[in-house]
Amino acid sequence: MKKLKGTKLTQVVLFEDTDNKEILKVGDCVLINPEAPSGSGLPFICKVVTIAKPDAASDARPEDRDVQLQVNWFYRPEEAVGGRKAFHGEKELFLSDHFDQCSVKTVMAKCRVLSLSRYQELEHIGENDFFARFTYRPAQRVFEPPKVPVFCVCEMPYNPDKFMVQCDQCTEWYHPECLKSSRKALKSQSNWRCPECVGRVLRIVSSGSSGTSLRLRVNWLYRPEEAEGGRKSFYGQQELLASDHIDDGIPIASALGCCRVHELQQYMQLRDEGKLTDADFYSRYLYKSGARTFGPEMVPVHCLCELPFNPDKPMSQCSACGEWYHHECLLQQYGPSSLPAATAAAIADPQQQQLQQQQQQLQQHESSWMCPLCSRALHDTQQQQQQQQQRQQQQQQQLEVQSAMGSAVTQHAQQAWPQDLWPAVK
Repeated sequence: MKKLKGTKLTQVVLFEDTDNKEILKVGDCVLINPEAPSGSGLPFICKVVTIAKPDAASDARPEDRDVQLQVNWFYRPEEAVGGRKAFHGEKELFLSDHFDQCSVKTVMAKCRVLSLSRYQELEHIGENDFFARFTYRPAQRVFEPPKVPVFCVCEMPYNPDKFMVQCDQCTEWYHPECLKSSRKALKSQSNWRCPECVGRVLRIVSSGSSGTSLRLRVNWLYRPEEAEGGRKSFYGQQELLASDHIDDGIPIASALGCCRVHELQQYMQLRDEGKLTDADFYSRYLYKSGARTFGPEMVPVHCLCELPFNPDKPMSQCSACGEWYHHECLLQQYGPSSLPAATAAAIADPQQQQLQQQQQQLQQHESSWMCPLCSRALHDTQQQQQQQQQRQQQQQQQLEVQSAMGSAVTQHAQQAWPQDLWPAVK
């Protein structure tokens, strides 16, 4: 970044008349005339880093002897890689690491570039009010932070220009248009629940003089994201947590449809039979929302990762020890050779989609598969048995050699001694 030459100033007068005087200070954000340095479109926006007045003895051109500004540019979404996205606000800017110099005469007006939280607090958003939540590095074409929270079923970052409503149960935010509803309809509900929240109806009651207003008493089931600790790797995609949270007076209009919540074994049986739908869930834990605790406290763990069972992750059972192992854990720790034969074939040839789809059922058919630990133990046992057999064979061979040598000595003695001496020798 090239430094400005001349006398450094903390402020400079932008405009002055009989009634008003506008002062530009270091740290202010300003609009720059789009005809300088380029000639198109909307005003450029930057933050003033340094103000300097060239020395009188400077050899600069007359037009460059004005007060100079060192600025840090903001980029509009259209000017960055990827262009404008649906979640970019109309007044959104990106702070960059691009610095430049320009004359104070190119400044059109001062403006404000706020953080997103401060921008949301404004009661009135002026024409020259903007916000920035990302940093953009144009040379590398990268953004910081690379990831931001996403919301709604559209899974998009927050856009302050679009109205959103919050679920009173899970506190997630939604766009009315994504739910095929309207802003008016959702704002009129005082106790609104999103389509993702699941509850078990305990009672239906009527209210009102005519008894036509129906309300529900429900026992809520929590998604893992809504409970203490959030979603863990052993939670299945369709897993819910039974809770002790009961609500009264839920409008029956909030119920979008029926679903089924099974025990884990029943859920797996329906999965194997191909009878599951998007409205099928399962539950195996109880979540006490007030105490933020789970039950049961102890659950069986499996595999090398020592985590509870996840029905969404394919596993195989060792025929020797009976333990269950995740295919991905075996791959990571021991490689493809540790997997059951059919599983390894499916992974080695990704084009065999039919085999890939059957990976979850492979454990039922791989009755002879052994885990790497048992295979190693079996290999060590077989190796010890082979060594024992080799030692026994060597001992047998030594006995045979000794016996053969004894027979040879006896035969030689019979030939070398006179025959009349044999009885004496015997």
